[in-house]
Amino acid sequence: MNCKLLLTIIALIGTTNAASCWSSSLGYDCCDDCNTLYTDESGDWGVKNNDWCGIPTSCKSNTSNASCWSKALGYDCCDDCNTLYTDDSGDWGVKNNDWCGIPQNCKSGNDKPNDSSNPSTNTDTQATSPISNTKKRVGKTTRYWDCCKPSCAWNYKANVSKEVNSCYRDGSIVSIPWITSGCGGGDAFMCNDQQPWAINDKLSYGFAAANISGSDEEHWCCACFKITFTSTSIAGKEMIVQVTNTGGDLGENHFDIQMPGGGLGLFDGCSPQFGVDASKWGERYGGLTSEAGCDNLPKVLQPGCHWRFGWFENADNPAMEFEEVECPAELIKITGCARLA
Repeated sequence: MNCKLLLTIIALIGTTNAASCWSSSLGYDCCDDCNTLYTDESGDWGVKNNDWCGIPTSCKSNTSNASCWSKALGYDCCDDCNTLYTDDSGDWGVKNNDWCGIPQNCKSGNDKPNDSSNPSTNTDTQATSPISNTKKRVGKTTRYWDCCKPSCAWNYKANVSKEVNSCYRDGSIVSIPWITSGCGGGDAFMCNDQQPWAINDKLSYGFAAANISGSDEEHWCCACFKITFTSTSIAGKEMIVQVTNTGGDLGENHFDIQMPGGGLGLFDGCSPQFGVDASKWGERYGGLTSEAGCDNLPKVLQPGCHWRFGWFENADNPAMEFEEVECPAELIKITGCARLA
Protein backbone atom coordinates (compact mmCIF):
# COMPACT_ATOMS: atom_id res chain seq x y z
CA MET A 1 0.00 0.00 0.00
CA ASN A 2 1.17 3.53 -0.72
CA CYS A 3 2.76 4.92 2.47
CA LYS A 4 1.17 8.37 2.09
CA LEU A 5 -2.26 6.79 1.62
CA LEU A 6 -1.80 4.69 4.77
CA LEU A 7 -0.82 7.76 6.81
CA THR A 8 -3.84 9.64 5.47
CA ILE A 9 -6.19 6.81 6.50
CA ILE A 10 -4.65 6.67 9.98
CA ALA A 11 -5.05 10.43 10.35
CA LEU A 12 -8.69 10.26 9.28
CA ILE A 13 -9.38 7.49 11.80
CA GLY A 14 -7.79 9.56 14.54
CA THR A 15 -9.86 12.60 13.57
CA THR A 16 -13.07 10.55 13.60
CA ASN A 17 -12.31 9.06 17.01
CA ALA A 18 -11.45 12.47 18.42
CA ALA A 19 -14.70 13.91 17.14
CA SER A 20 -16.65 10.99 18.55
CA CYS A 21 -14.96 11.33 21.94
CA TRP A 22 -15.59 15.05 22.44
CA SER A 23 -15.29 14.80 26.24
CA SER A 24 -11.53 14.15 26.15
CA SER A 25 -10.92 17.88 25.73
CA LEU A 26 -12.85 18.44 28.98
CA GLY A 27 -10.76 15.93 30.90
CA TYR A 28 -13.23 13.04 30.79
CA ASP A 29 -12.91 9.66 29.11
CA CYS A 30 -15.23 8.51 26.34
CA CYS A 31 -18.01 6.09 27.32
CA ASP A 32 -17.94 2.53 26.03
CA ASP A 33 -21.69 2.52 25.32
CA CYS A 34 -24.62 4.83 24.57
CA ASN A 35 -26.33 4.81 27.98
CA THR A 36 -27.03 8.52 28.53
CA LEU A 37 -27.61 9.52 32.17
CA TYR A 38 -27.29 13.31 31.90
CA THR A 39 -27.28 16.00 29.22
CA ASP A 40 -25.92 19.55 29.39
CA GLU A 41 -24.69 22.16 26.95
CA SER A 42 -21.51 20.16 26.31
CA GLY A 43 -23.26 16.96 25.29
CA ASP A 44 -24.55 13.65 26.62
CA TRP A 45 -22.92 12.02 29.64
CA GLY A 46 -22.72 8.51 31.06
CA VAL A 47 -20.73 6.82 33.82
CA LYS A 48 -17.53 4.80 33.46
CA ASN A 49 -15.27 3.59 36.27
CA ASN A 50 -17.29 5.63 38.80
CA ASP A 51 -16.72 8.90 36.92
CA TRP A 52 -18.46 10.85 34.17
CA CYS A 53 -17.73 9.94 30.55
CA GLY A 54 -18.85 11.48 27.27
CA ILE A 55 -21.39 9.62 25.13
CA PRO A 56 -19.85 9.15 21.64
CA THR A 57 -21.44 11.33 18.97
CA SER A 58 -21.86 8.18 16.88
CA CYS A 59 -24.66 7.14 19.27
CA LYS A 60 -26.86 9.96 17.98
CA SER A 61 -26.36 8.97 14.38
CA ASN A 62 -27.33 5.40 15.19
CA THR A 63 -30.60 6.58 16.73
CA SER A 64 -31.42 8.99 13.93
CA ASN A 65 -31.00 6.24 11.36
CA ALA A 66 -33.48 3.96 13.13
CA SER A 67 -36.68 3.12 11.30
CA CYS A 68 -39.59 4.78 13.07
CA TRP A 69 -42.29 2.23 12.20
CA SER A 70 -44.84 3.68 14.65
CA LYS A 71 -45.34 6.93 12.71
CA ALA A 72 -47.57 5.03 10.30
CA LEU A 73 -49.82 4.24 13.29
CA GLY A 74 -49.96 7.84 14.45
CA TYR A 75 -47.36 7.58 17.21
CA ASP A 76 -43.96 9.24 17.52
CA CYS A 77 -40.70 7.30 17.68
CA CYS A 78 -39.12 6.83 21.12
CA ASP A 79 -35.80 8.47 21.96
CA ASP A 80 -34.52 5.39 23.81
CA CYS A 81 -34.94 1.62 24.06
CA ASN A 82 -36.96 1.40 27.29
CA THR A 83 -39.69 -1.05 26.28
CA LEU A 84 -42.80 -1.06 28.48
CA TYR A 85 -45.21 -3.03 26.31
CA THR A 86 -45.16 -5.35 23.30
CA ASP A 87 -47.98 -6.20 20.90
CA ASP A 88 -48.36 -7.43 17.32
CA SER A 89 -47.19 -4.07 15.96
CA GLY A 90 -43.91 -3.96 17.86
CA ASP A 91 -42.30 -2.68 21.05
CA TRP A 92 -43.67 0.40 22.80
CA GLY A 93 -42.31 2.96 25.25
CA VAL A 94 -43.47 6.31 26.60
CA LYS A 95 -42.67 9.81 25.35
CA ASN A 96 -44.38 13.06 26.34
CA ASN A 97 -47.08 11.16 28.24
CA ASP A 98 -48.10 9.06 25.22
CA TRP A 99 -47.04 5.80 23.59
CA CYS A 100 -44.07 5.82 21.21
CA GLY A 101 -42.53 3.12 19.03
CA ILE A 102 -39.19 1.62 20.09
CA PRO A 103 -36.67 2.12 17.23
CA GLN A 104 -35.92 -1.04 15.31
CA ASN A 105 -32.19 -0.77 15.96
CA CYS A 106 -32.90 -1.43 19.65
CA LYS A 107 -33.66 -5.04 18.77
CA SER A 108 -29.95 -5.64 18.36
CA GLY A 109 -29.44 -4.91 22.07
CA ASN A 110 -29.79 -7.32 24.97
CA ASP A 111 -31.56 -4.97 27.37
CA LYS A 112 -35.12 -5.03 26.05
CA PRO A 113 -37.73 -5.59 28.74
CA ASN A 114 -40.90 -7.37 27.77
CA ASP A 115 -44.66 -7.12 27.67
CA SER A 116 -45.48 -6.69 31.35
CA SER A 117 -48.75 -8.56 31.00
CA ASN A 118 -47.23 -11.59 29.24
CA PRO A 119 -44.02 -12.64 31.00
CA SER A 120 -43.85 -16.02 29.31
CA THR A 121 -42.68 -14.42 26.07
CA ASN A 122 -39.25 -13.64 27.51
CA THR A 123 -37.18 -16.50 28.90
CA ASP A 124 -33.88 -14.65 29.31
CA THR A 125 -32.39 -14.56 32.79
CA GLN A 126 -30.68 -11.40 34.00
CA ALA A 127 -27.63 -11.98 36.20
CA THR A 128 -26.83 -9.47 38.93
CA SER A 129 -24.04 -9.56 41.48
CA PRO A 130 -24.66 -9.05 45.21
CA ILE A 131 -22.87 -6.09 46.78
CA SER A 132 -19.96 -7.31 48.92
CA ASN A 133 -20.47 -7.66 52.68
CA THR A 134 -24.25 -7.76 52.41
CA LYS A 135 -26.56 -10.59 53.38
CA LYS A 136 -30.21 -11.39 52.94
CA ARG A 137 -32.60 -9.83 55.41
CA VAL A 138 -36.27 -10.39 56.08
CA GLY A 139 -38.59 -7.61 54.99
CA LYS A 140 -42.14 -6.75 54.05
CA THR A 141 -43.82 -5.23 51.01
CA THR A 142 -46.77 -3.04 50.21
CA ARG A 143 -47.79 -1.31 46.99
CA TYR A 144 -48.56 2.23 45.90
CA TRP A 145 -48.68 4.72 43.03
CA ASP A 146 -49.17 8.33 44.13
CA CYS A 147 -47.61 10.17 41.15
CA CYS A 148 -45.60 12.37 43.56
CA LYS A 149 -42.06 13.48 42.82
CA PRO A 150 -39.79 10.78 44.31
CA SER A 151 -37.78 11.74 47.36
CA CYS A 152 -34.54 10.70 45.61
CA ALA A 153 -35.33 13.21 42.84
CA TRP A 154 -34.33 16.04 45.17
CA ASN A 155 -30.73 17.24 45.00
CA TYR A 156 -27.98 16.40 47.49
CA LYS A 157 -29.63 13.19 48.71
CA ALA A 158 -26.76 10.81 47.90
CA ASN A 159 -23.52 10.34 45.97
CA VAL A 160 -25.12 9.57 42.61
CA SER A 161 -24.63 10.39 38.95
CA LYS A 162 -27.74 12.60 39.07
CA GLU A 163 -31.03 12.72 40.93
CA VAL A 164 -33.85 10.31 40.02
CA ASN A 165 -35.80 11.66 37.07
CA SER A 166 -39.04 13.47 37.82
CA CYS A 167 -41.38 14.61 35.06
CA TYR A 168 -43.72 17.42 34.11
CA ARG A 169 -47.37 16.69 33.32
CA ASP A 170 -46.54 16.28 29.63
CA GLY A 171 -44.02 13.54 30.43
CA SER A 172 -40.89 15.58 29.74
CA ILE A 173 -38.09 15.22 32.29
CA VAL A 174 -37.61 17.97 34.87
CA SER A 175 -34.09 19.36 34.54
CA ILE A 176 -34.05 21.38 37.79
CA PRO A 177 -34.01 19.08 40.86
CA TRP A 178 -35.48 21.62 43.28
CA ILE A 179 -38.80 22.02 41.42
CA THR A 180 -41.64 21.47 43.93
CA SER A 181 -43.52 18.18 43.88
CA GLY A 182 -46.96 18.03 42.32
CA CYS A 183 -48.14 16.73 45.68
CA GLY A 184 -47.16 20.09 47.16
CA GLY A 185 -48.69 22.28 44.48
CA GLY A 186 -45.66 22.16 42.17
CA ASP A 187 -45.00 20.80 38.70
CA ALA A 188 -42.75 17.75 39.29
CA PHE A 189 -44.29 14.27 39.30
CA MET A 190 -43.24 10.64 39.21
CA CYS A 191 -42.27 9.71 35.64
CA ASN A 192 -44.73 7.35 33.98
CA ASP A 193 -42.02 4.87 32.93
CA GLN A 194 -41.05 4.11 36.55
CA GLN A 195 -43.46 1.17 36.65
CA PRO A 196 -42.73 -2.57 36.87
CA TRP A 197 -42.38 -5.08 34.05
CA ALA A 198 -41.66 -8.79 33.73
CA ILE A 199 -38.32 -10.09 32.47
CA ASN A 200 -39.56 -13.69 32.51
CA ASP A 201 -42.00 -15.79 34.52
CA LYS A 202 -39.69 -15.77 37.56
CA LEU A 203 -38.14 -12.27 37.47
CA SER A 204 -39.42 -8.71 37.23
CA TYR A 205 -37.81 -5.27 37.38
CA GLY A 206 -39.29 -2.19 39.00
CA PHE A 207 -38.98 0.60 41.53
CA ALA A 208 -39.87 1.11 45.18
CA ALA A 209 -39.95 3.43 48.14
CA ALA A 210 -38.02 1.96 51.05
CA ASN A 211 -37.07 2.27 54.68
CA ILE A 212 -34.13 0.03 55.60
CA SER A 213 -33.09 -0.59 59.18
CA GLY A 214 -29.71 0.92 60.08
CA SER A 215 -29.53 2.95 56.87
CA ASP A 216 -30.83 6.20 55.38
CA GLU A 217 -31.49 7.89 52.04
CA GLU A 218 -27.82 8.72 51.59
CA HIS A 219 -27.18 5.00 51.30
CA TRP A 220 -30.37 3.64 49.72
CA CYS A 221 -31.29 6.30 47.13
CA CYS A 222 -30.78 4.71 43.70
CA ALA A 223 -29.43 1.48 45.22
CA CYS A 224 -30.90 -1.76 43.89
CA PHE A 225 -32.17 -4.74 45.84
CA LYS A 226 -33.18 -8.25 44.86
CA ILE A 227 -36.43 -9.23 46.54
CA THR A 228 -37.28 -12.92 46.87
CA PHE A 229 -40.93 -13.33 47.74
CA THR A 230 -41.58 -15.93 50.45
CA SER A 231 -45.37 -15.97 50.79
CA THR A 232 -48.58 -15.96 48.74
CA SER A 233 -48.83 -17.53 45.29
CA ILE A 234 -45.68 -15.75 44.08
CA ALA A 235 -43.37 -17.35 46.67
CA GLY A 236 -40.05 -18.06 44.94
CA LYS A 237 -40.41 -15.32 42.36
CA GLU A 238 -37.82 -12.54 42.39
CA MET A 239 -37.92 -8.83 41.68
CA ILE A 240 -35.05 -6.37 41.36
CA VAL A 241 -36.07 -2.88 42.38
CA GLN A 242 -34.25 0.42 42.41
CA VAL A 243 -35.10 2.60 45.41
CA THR A 244 -36.35 5.99 44.25
CA ASN A 245 -38.36 7.14 47.24
CA THR A 246 -39.00 6.81 50.96
CA GLY A 247 -41.99 7.42 53.21
CA GLY A 248 -42.75 8.47 56.74
CA ASP A 249 -45.37 5.75 56.99
CA LEU A 250 -42.97 2.90 56.18
CA GLY A 251 -41.78 0.47 58.84
CA GLU A 252 -38.30 -1.07 59.09
CA ASN A 253 -37.06 -3.13 56.12
CA HIS A 254 -40.20 -2.11 54.29
CA PHE A 255 -40.39 -1.85 50.48
CA ASP A 256 -43.42 -0.07 49.01
CA ILE A 257 -43.43 -1.30 45.40
CA GLN A 258 -44.52 1.19 42.74
CA MET A 259 -47.34 -0.16 40.60
CA PRO A 260 -50.05 1.94 38.91
CA GLY A 261 -53.42 1.42 40.54
CA GLY A 262 -51.75 0.15 43.71
CA GLY A 263 -53.26 2.85 45.92
CA LEU A 264 -52.48 6.52 46.44
CA GLY A 265 -51.49 6.17 50.08
CA LEU A 266 -50.85 9.39 52.00
CA PHE A 267 -50.66 11.69 48.97
CA ASP A 268 -52.47 12.23 45.67
CA GLY A 269 -50.34 13.62 42.88
CA CYS A 270 -52.27 11.73 40.20
CA SER A 271 -55.30 14.02 40.19
CA PRO A 272 -53.29 17.16 39.34
CA GLN A 273 -50.93 15.27 37.00
CA PHE A 274 -53.67 13.80 34.84
CA GLY A 275 -56.53 16.20 35.55
CA VAL A 276 -58.79 13.45 36.90
CA ASP A 277 -60.31 12.36 40.19
CA ALA A 278 -57.77 9.70 41.13
CA SER A 279 -59.68 8.88 44.29
CA LYS A 280 -61.75 6.66 41.99
CA TRP A 281 -58.69 4.51 41.28
CA GLY A 282 -59.64 1.99 43.97
CA GLU A 283 -59.04 2.05 47.71
CA ARG A 284 -56.74 4.73 49.11
CA TYR A 285 -54.53 1.95 50.49
CA GLY A 286 -54.42 -1.10 48.22
CA GLY A 287 -55.86 0.44 45.09
CA LEU A 288 -57.83 -1.49 42.51
CA THR A 289 -59.49 -4.79 43.38
CA SER A 290 -59.67 -6.27 39.87
CA GLU A 291 -57.79 -6.07 36.59
CA ALA A 292 -60.83 -4.58 34.86
CA GLY A 293 -60.11 -1.38 36.78
CA CYS A 294 -56.81 -0.97 34.92
CA ASP A 295 -58.76 0.24 31.90
CA ASN A 296 -59.88 3.27 33.93
CA LEU A 297 -56.30 4.47 34.40
CA PRO A 298 -54.54 6.74 31.89
CA LYS A 299 -53.37 4.57 29.01
CA VAL A 300 -49.73 5.25 29.77
CA LEU A 301 -50.10 3.64 33.23
CA GLN A 302 -52.02 0.55 32.18
CA PRO A 303 -49.06 -1.80 31.45
CA GLY A 304 -47.82 -1.65 35.05
CA CYS A 305 -51.36 -2.13 36.32
CA HIS A 306 -51.82 -5.26 34.21
CA TRP A 307 -48.44 -6.49 35.50
CA ARG A 308 -49.89 -6.52 39.01
CA PHE A 309 -52.69 -8.87 38.00
CA GLY A 310 -50.46 -10.90 35.68
CA TRP A 311 -46.92 -11.67 36.80
CA PHE A 312 -47.53 -10.42 40.36
CA GLU A 313 -50.76 -12.48 40.58
CA ASN A 314 -52.43 -9.70 42.60
CA ALA A 315 -50.43 -10.84 45.63
CA ASP A 316 -51.42 -8.89 48.74
CA ASN A 317 -48.34 -7.52 50.51
CA PRO A 318 -46.21 -10.69 50.25
CA ALA A 319 -43.40 -11.30 52.74
CA MET A 320 -39.89 -11.44 51.33
CA GLU A 321 -36.14 -11.56 51.80
CA PHE A 322 -33.91 -8.90 50.25
CA GLU A 323 -30.27 -8.21 49.52
CA GLU A 324 -28.48 -5.34 47.82
CA VAL A 325 -27.28 -6.06 44.27
CA GLU A 326 -25.69 -4.18 41.42
CA CYS A 327 -28.25 -2.17 39.48
CA PRO A 328 -29.29 -3.51 36.07
CA ALA A 329 -28.62 -1.01 33.29
CA GLU A 330 -32.32 -1.03 32.38
CA LEU A 331 -33.32 0.53 35.70
CA ILE A 332 -30.58 3.16 35.58
CA LYS A 333 -31.63 4.15 32.07
CA ILE A 334 -35.16 4.87 33.26
CA THR A 335 -34.33 6.87 36.39
CA GLY A 336 -31.08 8.39 35.12
CA CYS A 337 -29.61 7.70 38.56
CA ALA A 338 -26.57 5.53 39.28
CA ARG A 339 -24.76 5.30 42.59
CA LEU A 340 -21.14 6.44 42.49
CA ALA A 341 -20.25 5.06 45.92
